[in-house]
Formats: sequence, C-alpha cells, structure tokens
Amino acid sequence: MNSQVRNLTLPEIDGVFSTYQKIRKWIPRSPLIKAPSLGPNCWLKLETLMPTGSFKVRGAFASLLKISDGTSIVSCSAGNHGLALAYAATKLKAKACIVVSEAASPRKIELLKQSSVELVIQGANYDQAEDYARGLAEIRNAYYLSPYNDPEVILGQASVGLEILELFSEEVTVVSPIGGGGLLAGVGMALSTRPGSIAIGVEAENSAPMKVALKMGEVTKIPIGRTVADGLAGNLEDGTITLDLLQRYAPETLTVSEKEIHDAMGHLADHYGILSEGAGAVGIASVLSGKVTSTREQPLVVLVTGRNVRTDTWVDILYNKNSII
Repeated sequence: MNSQVRNLTLPEIDGVFSTYQKIRKWIPRSPLIKAPSLGPNCWLKLETLMPTGSFKVRGAFASLLKISDGTSIVSCSAGNHGLALAYAATKLKAKACIVVSEAASPRKIELLKQSSVELVIQGANYDQAEDYARGLAEIRNAYYLSPYNDPEVILGQASVGLEILELFSEEVTVVSPIGGGGLLAGVGMALSTRPGSIAIGVEAENSAPMKVALKMGEVTKIPIGRTVADGLAGNLEDGTITLDLLQRYAPETLTVSEKEIHDAMGHLADHYGILSEGAGAVGIASVLSGKVTSTREQPLVVLVTGRNVRTDTWVDILYNKNSII
C-alpha cells in the first residue's frame, strides 16, 4: 500500500460560495421532495436525478474547472466519481484516466466503458485500485484527482448543502452517506454558515473507516467487508483532509447494517418509486432504523446519492434478499 501523504490545503468557507457560482451553470439543481413515511418534517434530496446518476458530478466539475488547462488527470473511483469525471471531462474537453477495481459495480464499469475516457481495471478491491492510480499518476506526471481527498471536489460537493439552505429559512439537519467523506465534509462546511444546522454521516457497518478515524484522531486501516453499499467501501487515503474537516464541521456519524440498507432500498422503491444503489440509501436506513429521527420543529433532509445499480442486482437484493453486489 502506498502510504505517501499528499500535502493538500484545507478548503475555506468562502470557497463554498465561489465554487457554487462557478459550477451551477454546468449542473442542474437536484429535486427536493417530502418524505412523510419517514417523519413529520422529512425530505429527500434526490441526487439520483443528477447527470450520471449521482452527486459526484458536482465535485467533478469543480475540480476540472480548476485544473482543465491541458493537464492530464488520473483518478480512482468506486464507480460514480468515474462516471461524473468522464461526463465533466467530455464537456470541458479534459483528458482523464479512471482506475477502478475488479470489485467495482458491474453496472458502473459498463457505463464507464461507454464513455470516452481511458478506463483501467486494476486491483482486487478499492484500496489496491487507489494505490495503483496514485502510482500511475506519478509515472505519467499527471494530476492525481481523489474522489474525496481534494479541496476542489469537497467544495463542489458543498453545493448540495447550499441548495438545501436556499429552500429553508430555519436550521436544518442533513443526513449524508460517508465513503471517503468528501460529500459530508462539503455539506458540513455549507451548513456551518447557518448556526444550528448539522450534518450527520452514515457508513455501512461492513466498511466504516471514518468512524474509526474520528475515534482514533487519525486514519487507521481496517478490514473492509462485503457490502451492498459498494460505492462507500474502502479505506481512507492516508492523511485525508476530510478527517480534519469532519472533526470541525460534521463529527456525528453512525453505521447501518446490510439488512437496514436492503430495507431502505425497498422503502425508496415502494413509497417513492426511487431506484437507489446501496450507497445512496444508507441515509434512509438510518432513519428507518430509528438511529436518526425527524421532528416537526426542524427539517430533516436525507440525501439519496446514487442510482447506478444493475436492475437485476437491485431486484435480487429487494425481492430475493440476496446481498450480491
């Protein structure tokens, strides 16, 4: 494992607003709908309806608009970041190579093969793919773009939080999945501009490195189990700035089980007709399991972050109760 720590600058609050202005011409605002089945003042932010099917397009545009000067880019992805980067790179005429592991979602690999970017499948899991991507960037003298450990990516994801604040005048609570922590870090930064608002992070029990990192105060490698939330699976990059940002802006995290994630995917389909991948449904799982509760006094906004799962896999999970990913 490549343990070299990259020296990155922490993003500043001012950048949340300037980045939002920069990327909003390239991306639509994702819908916000009421979710009465989850509580009296609960809402769903449907990032599933963003281009490429996840929130990742926000960070992809933010980063490429900063570095799209002919610089070659190498990135690693569990799938959704790669799809978003391919989409943004095509729009901005940037050159990108995306590395995914052999364990990445087959649906996401299928979609990436249809894109115009270079795709490399390397490593048995995300950690191995990430290590390979960083080494490849060094060999090619390219810019390594992390799907989460990058200040511009984080500032791009913060636009989710700003869109929510624009629609509510009071304090809000936002529930967000945690993979590498880029989305939660960005949302936490955005919500900090309205005192009293909080961001809560949710990991899969079988892959919860951020929970351990927050407890230990540093990135600690842990065994990563098999999870239907494949988009969240994997250890954290050594020295990731998302840990510092979560300690400051969003320290409250929890985990959900595989069964709870399965139930959440089914709930979204049955009650709202929403197709969600496992990673996109962990926030719903935290509410359905009672780990996060909605009250009438303060809006609770749950981020539904991705839809890129094969239909046959989704059906198997929901109706045959299998955990095939």
